[in-house]
Amino acid sequence: MSSPIDPTPEPVESAAEYRVNAQELSHVVHIIQARKEAEARHQANTVALKDAVEQLGLDMTPDQLLAEIQAERARRFGASRPKRQNPSQRHAFAKFAVCAGIAGMMAVSIHQHRLNRAAWESRHNPYFFASIPLETPVATEEVTPSQSMAPLSDLPPPPMMNTGEEGNSLYSPLAQYRDGQLADCGFEGLRALAAGKSDTEVPVLPNGTEDDKLWTVEKRDGEVMVHVFATPEAIGNAFGGSPAHVSASMHAGLEDRLIPVRLFLNAQLLEIPGNSGAVLNPGSVSQQDPFADSKPVHWAYQAVTEYNTKDGR
Repeated sequence: MSSPIDPTPEPVESAAEYRVNAQELSHVVHIIQARKEAEARHQANTVALKDAVEQLGLDMTPDQLLAEIQAERARRFGASRPKRQNPSQRHAFAKFAVCAGIAGMMAVSIHQHRLNRAAWESRHNPYFFASIPLETPVATEEVTPSQSMAPLSDLPPPPMMNTGEEGNSLYSPLAQYRDGQLADCGFEGLRALAAGKSDTEVPVLPNGTEDDKLWTVEKRDGEVMVHVFATPEAIGNAFGGSPAHVSASMHAGLEDRLIPVRLFLNAQLLEIPGNSGAVLNPGSVSQQDPFADSKPVHWAYQAVTEYNTKDGR
């Protein structure tokens, strides 16, 4: 006969007696410390609007002052990121690019076929000349084997899609852009420019292609600069050689800053849903640091960002 089940529940282990592994504890402690440091820096670098109104003697309420600040932020952000093309325009451009590419490939194929045909005729194939009377002179153009296989560099390039602005194609070298003219560049293009590659070899898109994974660049006195969104602390770390997180698009708590492309020399790409981020100076993290790999550091960065966003800071 089976014994009855004891209805008394097992005692629940208290939080003080709960055991966790060292790695999990280390991650959580790091996030908590980062959150405290961020809050302390925020408190030190900011002032309450109520105190600002009293100390400056402004003839307005804190609510009115907040509205002015928010309007200025919206105006500054709108000026730094021009309006992108709508989906219908991009769809039309893509269809035109496909048609232009097909036309270009057909032109190259026909040209190559004519060269091969001329080379075949020049070999005096008996089957080819069998139906032609001997007394009829046949003028054939002498084509050498080297001419029959023309190098790709000598062939006309396929036409490229025009964006509507004179002189700008969908893809063009950064060297064609003037100082102060914005362009959209991929992450690998930034790495290539930082490594010393010429701007004539790095293709870019006109600014406003509605791709949040592209980075906005411009030239200032011949030097390539990158628009990044980051905290003031991250910008200071970037110039000081310490690890710094930057983003290609605006997020809460980040500011639009302009930094030289050379800071992307050893940058690592961070894939964020709907956006591109990067870690500058990733190799400067100490190897003894348990958070040396980019993933835990990125977790801590996300935790701080979410905490500031949740509090409306």
